[in-house]
This record gives sequence, structure tokens and C-alpha cells, in this order.
Amino acid sequence: MNKTGHPSTFTGYVTPDGGVGFGNDTITDTTREMLQFFGTKFMPPDKLDVGATWNVSYNQNGVEMESVYKVTKVDGTLVTIAVKQTLKMAAQASTITSEGTVTLKPSLLVPMSGDIHKIVRRVSVSGNNKVDITEHFERVSDSRDTSP
Repeated sequence: MNKTGHPSTFTGYVTPDGGVGFGNDTITDTTREMLQFFGTKFMPPDKLDVGATWNVSYNQNGVEMESVYKVTKVDGTLVTIAVKQTLKMAAQASTITSEGTVTLKPSLLVPMSGDIHKIVRRVSVSGNNKVDITEHFERVSDSRDTSP
């Protein structure tokens, strides 16, 4: 989560379609990115073939998000998807664009690995600010799954 070396507890949720709700200063960006793939209905069951696409939109309380997912590879029980997302937050005058790939194991509702590139743009009284972020994650082990 956001601390290393000792257990920590955070209150939040992951919705069935992959929505993640945790306080701003609790979990890391990579954890927030990864958690969406644990949603029980994140990937529609009819979207397991190469070329299949689906969109997820959210617009509430000044937060507007549009996500586009496309299956790019199926290798046995693993599915690789391309991810494109735009998140606009009116209160913070910021826009976050993300693009990358994630490999999932849908039968266990787990992400296996992912590479995401994000650009965060904010407008403030002191000017424009741009932050470039690269995230990588990999599943190291899983006691519920002994196969790769």
C-alpha cells in the first residue's frame, strides 16, 4: 500500500466494475491502478477475445473519467489488455491521461503485470505543472494460484 516494512490498514473499496475509492493520501498510485483489476465485473465475460473493447465512464462531483480497454492478446488463461484513460478533476484543475498494458488472469480476478504511463497536468496560480509518471507492477506470488 503506501508504507513498507510493517502492516498498515486503510479504509476503502473496489466496486464490481473496478471503481477504486480510497483517501487521497492512503494508497500509492500504483496500488490504486492495480486495485481496479480486482473488480468482480471489471472485465465483461463476453470480452475475452482479441480485439474486444469496452468503455467505462464516470461523471460525478466534478470528477469525469473515461476509460477504454481493448484485448490485445490471449495466452491460455492470461489476457492482455490495452488501457487508455482520461481523468479530469475540476476542483484541482487537473487532467490525468494514462496509457499502457495490463496482463490479467480473469479466472482469479487478478492482475499479473502491468506497465502504465501517466501524464498529470495541473493549472494553478503559479502556472502550469506537468508530471510524467511510469508505473510497473508484477505479481510475485499468490497462495490461491500455483500456476503461472
